[in-house]
Amino acid sequence: MATGGSALFLASTMITHFEGLKFKPYFDGGGVLSVCYGHTGKDIA
Repeated sequence: MATGGSALFLASTMITHFEGLKFKPYFDGGGVLSVCYGHTGKDIA
């Protein structure tokens, strides 16, 4: 079982792998506007 820092490392590794790095805004699989490694929010134009 991963705890603490190792859980954070595992989560960030999985996000990086599955989301990928994209510098232009795009709609992810759920229809949410995203950019970079899956960053979402009102600051994305």
